[in-house]
Parts: sequence; C-alpha cells; structure tokens
Amino acid sequence: MLNRKFVRTDDAMKDSEETATAFNSALPYPSCGYASRHKNSEDHDELQDGSDPCDLDGVGSDDDQPSQDGDLPSAHYRRREKAASAWDNLLPSLISSTVAMSCIPPATVCDRCKVAMASVRCKQCGPTTFLCDSCTVNHHSDEDFLGNAFHTPEKWINNRFQRFKYPSTLILKTIHECPTQYKKYVVCVDATGIQHQLCVVFCHCEAEPLTLLRLNLWAATPTRPTLAFSTDLLLKMKIMMLDCQVAVMDFAQALETQSNLLGPDYPQFRKVYPAIIDSFEEFRYYHFKLQTLDGISTEPDDFCKCPACPQDGERGGIVHISYDAMFGLCRKKAAGVSIRNPHHQGRYFVDQKEVDNFMNSYSSTKKASKKGCNDFLAGSIVRSRQRYAALDETAVAGLACRHESPLKFLNFKFGERIGYAVYLLDKLLELYSCGDISILFLYDIGCLLKHHLELEFSPRFQEGFGLTDGEVLERLWSYMRRFSKMTKEMRPSHRIDVLNDALGHFAYQSSMNLGDILVERMKKAVNLVQGTSSDLEALRTDSSGDPVFTSNDIKRWYAEDKSKGCTTSENMQVHVENVWQESYVEHLQSFWAIQCDLQSCTDVIALSLFSRKLIRLNHQLQHRKIVF
Repeated sequence: MLNRKFVRTDDAMKDSEETATAFNSALPYPSCGYASRHKNSEDHDELQDGSDPCDLDGVGSDDDQPSQDGDLPSAHYRRREKAASAWDNLLPSLISSTVAMSCIPPATVCDRCKVAMASVRCKQCGPTTFLCDSCTVNHHSDEDFLGNAFHTPEKWINNRFQRFKYPSTLILKTIHECPTQYKKYVVCVDATGIQHQLCVVFCHCEAEPLTLLRLNLWAATPTRPTLAFSTDLLLKMKIMMLDCQVAVMDFAQALETQSNLLGPDYPQFRKVYPAIIDSFEEFRYYHFKLQTLDGISTEPDDFCKCPACPQDGERGGIVHISYDAMFGLCRKKAAGVSIRNPHHQGRYFVDQKEVDNFMNSYSSTKKASKKGCNDFLAGSIVRSRQRYAALDETAVAGLACRHESPLKFLNFKFGERIGYAVYLLDKLLELYSCGDISILFLYDIGCLLKHHLELEFSPRFQEGFGLTDGEVLERLWSYMRRFSKMTKEMRPSHRIDVLNDALGHFAYQSSMNLGDILVERMKKAVNLVQGTSSDLEALRTDSSGDPVFTSNDIKRWYAEDKSKGCTTSENMQVHVENVWQESYVEHLQSFWAIQCDLQSCTDVIALSLFSRKLIRLNHQLQHRKIVF
C-alpha cells in the first residue's frame, strides 16, 4: 500500500480521493497491442453482453490475429480487445481504492477489544484488521500463537504508517518445559524475507538447531546459531532454484532489495548471503531425506529408478538406454575445493576418483585405430587438455532410459573420450547384473563400441527399438544447461549436490507425467502402424490389381539397406577415401565452371564475386582442404 501522509478527518479523506482522481486523469494510457485503448470506448458497453473480458482461452492460436478476409476481427481478437479496454476503465478505481486504504478509516475501533480507537493495522492478521496498541502487543506476544511474532503490524504515526515497536522483544518458545532453559537473541528471517530480532527460549536438553526447527526455523550454523531462516522461505528458495534456476546469491540479493523498498522501518540486521550458502545446502539434503523417506521407510524412493522399466532381478524385459554428453555444465578451477564429499555421493553421479583412475588406465589401443568416426575433434586428448586448461570439470555425461528417467552420470576432465562411455556401460551392466534383462544401448558414436556391444549402428535395423529416438538426454540437457550459470562457480561437492537435486527434480516431474506420455506414445504408434499398413497395401498392387512386389521383396530390400548401413571398421577408411575423391572432383568442376563464367561476365560486382570464389576454390584444391 502507499505510504503517504493523510489527516484522519472526513474532509481529508475527501481531499485524498479528489487528489487521486486528478492524479488518475493525468495518467497516460498506452495503446493496446491490438487496437487503441480509450477510457470511454464503446467496447466497454459491449461487455454487458455476458462475455468474460478475461476469457483468454486460445492464446497463441490462429484466432489471435485479425481476420484476413476483410473486415471482421476474430472472436479471440475481440475478447482481447474488450479485456484491454476493461483494464483501462478499471485502473483509476484501483488506484483511488489503494490510496483510500492507505490510512485507517475515521472512527475505527479496535477489532479485538471493541472499545479503544484503532491505531495499528496488521495485514498478516487480515486485510482490514485494525487494533489498538494494547491489543497489538497482547495478540502478537501470545505464546499460544507463536506465528504472530512474525507479523509486521504498522502504526499510524505522523500521518503515515510506521512499523510498530513493541515495548519489549517478543519471545519464542516451544511446548518443552525444562529447568535448564535459557534465553538468547536470534535474528529470524520469516517466509516473506523480513528479518525479526526475537528472543528464543532454549534448553540444555537438546541442540539449539533442533529447538529452532520445532519453531519452523532452520539454523544458519550447526552450533550457537544467531541467525535462522523460516523453513517455508527455504522451501520456496529450493523450488525457485530447481524450477527457475535462481542462484542463492540472486535470491539473497532479492531479499535485500525487498528490504530497501520497504524502507528504514524494515532493516536487515544480518547479511543473508554469506550465512545462507552452506545452510541452504544442508536444508536441501534434509528435505530430500524427508521427501524420499530415507531412514524412515524400509524402501525409500530416491527417484533413481524408472517405474516403467524392468527392475533388476526381474525375469525378462528390455531396457532402452541412451548415452550422451553436454559441455555446458563446466566448473572453473578457480572456484575452490571442497572440504568433504557430496551429500549425494553415488546417487546419480559416480565416484569421480574412480572415473579418473579408470580413464588413466584405459588404453588407447582399445579404441578403433582406423580413421573414420573415431577421428572427431573432442577425441584428441592433447587438444582437449590445452582447450580446457582453465576448467576442472569440462562436461557432464550420463545415461537415461527412454522414459526420460536419469540413471548414472559422471564428469569429464577433458574432451569427450570413448572411455567415459565404456565406464558408464560397465556401471549399467552392474545395475542389471541380476535377472534376464536385455539392454539396448544408443550412442551417437556407438560404432566405436562394436567390439564391446553386439549391436548394429542404426536402431531402425534392430527389433525391439520401435520408435525410440535416443534423444531423451537432449531433452534433459535443455533443462540441465540452465544451471551452468551457478554451477561453474561452485565448489566440487556443492556442484554435485545441486546437479543431483536437479536430476532428481527432473526424474520426479517425468514420473508424474509418465502416464500421459505412455498414452500419447501408444496413440502415435497405433496411428503410424495403421497409416503405413494402408499405404503399403496401396503400393503393393497397381491400378489393374496385379501385385507390384511381394513380402519377400520387402525383406530383401530391408536386408540390402541394413548391409549398406552397417559399415565395418575395415572398409571405413576406403569409404572415407572415396568420399574425398568425389568431393575433390565436384570442387574441380565448380572451379572450371566459375572460370568460364568469369571470362564472359561484364558486371563489375559479379566479377568481384566470381574472383573471390575462384581464389578460395583454388586455395582449397591446392591444399586439399575439402570439406565433406
């Protein structure tokens, strides 16, 4: 509400309303995105037909634009136009009402005692709750209503509202009674981010953070805390981090900005950011334990297993696993070191020391030695070391099933190397070591794993893959890469915990939508089978009804396409050489064609263009820099 000066008389209230009306008349009215806004337009009268001006269903549809046929706008366009006009007409009343509510109405008595004149308002107690000084103190210091201690009542002083000052510090205590009780001042940050200096009653029977937790407060430090945060505030902070990728520093800065906007009546007794970094990390792990029933239930669910895939120990079944890496989640070496292991060690991310030892011992001779898809940029160890010299972790790689459930992940220390895929594949086999479960593995350079997996290169040539595209990790990366801004500056353990929380949040959301996803995929598969079957039957016979091809022909064509697509490592180099020769001939033909055009061209601009192309092609042909 506005914090302006008002005199509590009827004439003053009348003057304030006239002032607000004059102020509103001077307000500019911006034009609507669809049509000009006018305060007294005829569109406002059309709202009386019973239509809802805020009924904006279909936003973004084809009806969002005026009709191209002429003259009449679409129904959705008219609704948007009416809503814009309605807001314009409503705005002056909203402002004048806000101004009128920025003081206590004349002759208002206390809502509790019904005797004394009201001088204090408390918006947390109710939007129209007005109290006297005595009732304000009694109501907000009542031990039976501890939550009232975090209210911020405001008193009408010097023609404006100011934060109410209690005669003594409010006391917070639990129902626990103990002869060893003692009092201690603690700065408490409530769920709205406002800081309160309160007196908390502790005892020697339990640790101070435990007493604060009974009061729905989370201690900033594990011993002798002098600052505590509302658990509702930290839960809101966790949701903002996982859903909107708001960093801890940005959230703390927002709380400080809010305090500055509220004015000097709402001071910040303590800086939030230095104290909340480690405290928030501990709270997230505490909340994870509660959410997954870890330590409470004999079968906790940490969202690391897909509910739709066959589980380890089951007899039969197929799992479709995709592997991929993303170079957007790096970490700088200058970000510091950790003093302990991550809370979520082994949950999604495997032990990095074990990965590093494996990569150091993984012999380069196990890789395909022939040229071809092994000769990709990230595969060079020397080049990778030079490129990522300032980074401690360069990328994240992982496994996910086709139901978009994350499984296992690790960090890259340099560029992409085939050993990382081999390591995660070993971990995958450990996950399904029991039972008779078939594993179908998808990797964009999976042909390098030919000696490790008896799989062909294309899932379209293998039974059991169906319409699985192997791009589930790309959809996961689109969510995970939003954390790169905060994780690149984190300590190693802190970064692992944040990424584990993000993966768990993604897995939880995927499991909640799993039913709808499976139904949509089934509909898609059924429609595809029906459509292709009808198209195939139409193609198998000509107009006279004679068969054009048989089922045996289809099987033969399928086998031929499959054999062409499955190029072995032995003939891969020959294939590459043939591609280079063909590309060289094409470039040579282009060179002579441009030279002929250059001789017959008379336009100055075209001559310049042909000359540049000719010089570039000549340079490529001489140095064999042909891109194919």
